Amino acid sequence: MFRTWRERVTHRGWMDDRPTKRPYARIERERRFLLARLPPALDPDDYERLDDLFVEGTHLRLRHVRRPTGEWIITKLGQKVVDPESPRDPRCRQMTTIYLPEREASALALLSGLRTTKRRYKLPEQGWTFCVDVWESPAPARGTILAEVEAVARRARARHGSDVGALRGYGRRSVLRDHACGAA
Repeated sequence: MFRTWRERVTHRGWMDDRPTKRPYARIERERRFLLARLPPALDPDDYERLDDLFVEGTHLRLRHVRRPTGEWIITKLGQKVVDPESPRDPRCRQMTTIYLPEREASALALLSGLRTTKRRYKLPEQGWTFCVDVWESPAPARGTILAEVEAVARRARARHGSDVGALRGYGRRSVLRDHACGAA
């Protein structure tokens, strides 16, 4: 009778008030580059530790951000989904974020899923801020260095394909469509 879960729920009147568009989400447009080594302009002791839980069976990520000392900074529950305006472009996603107090986030930390840890460095260059991530876990990703930059407009994002001075000389390669370099 019903072909999809949504048809069934809507027919019964459950959740038919939920928006199908996501006006509260923002579009994230980013470029990623795989680096051979950390740029020397970065201070190896000036980073934030990101402990992520990619909740199994969802597009949800629980992120704990801490100082190198372990002191809590913030916890975010995020969701990234395909941008319906650019469904074939993995660089464009709709992103929604909820900021949680540490105590509330601990209740969600019991969920199962992929757990990752990385150090995030900030590298300002040419009016942009690059995030340079050094993966610590899971084991297969340990030591991977990934730089990303978010561009507000498509034209600005395209610019990063040809001239990324901050990353020149560090063995960079663009990971435009490399889904293995990004989780959820």
